[in-house]
Amino acid sequence: RKEAARTLRTLLDTLLGNGPERRVLVAGDLNDELTDPVPAQVLRVMNEGPGLADARLSDTCLYPAGPPPPGHFPGTLKYRGRWYEFDHILASGHFFRDTTLYIRPGSKALHRPAFLLEKDPAFPGDRPFRTYNGYRFSGGFSDHLPVYIDVIRLR
Repeated sequence: RKEAARTLRTLLDTLLGNGPERRVLVAGDLNDELTDPVPAQVLRVMNEGPGLADARLSDTCLYPAGPPPPGHFPGTLKYRGRWYEFDHILASGHFFRDTTLYIRPGSKALHRPAFLLEKDPAFPGDRPFRTYNGYRFSGGFSDHLPVYIDVIRLR
């Protein structure tokens, strides 16, 4: 994880160093929650600090693309009965200052239709319907649930 994050950080430094107006989205499975050391220290993900409308946003740091609605987001994967949020959408600071292409506030959501879930046989509730359970093909989709945001473009 740390090496992958360092590689990504090098690419981000190159992209963001080419101009503060650059808008960069990073999306995917970081295999960490945003409060874990690798996202915070290596990727420079800012979970606290200036508000997203604040002019003090850094153009070299990444910010969560938005908080989900309260009570709507248990996590993107379940391990031993606990939900974790390992799948993220992060954005560079300019995304939150631009008025022509921006992330709609509050649009972050977890895609959780019934066909992506199955009853968890070991713990209460559901879990993602996996493609494989160990080496056994289950016929599901993934051990992670997808997240999405709305990106708005004004002309």
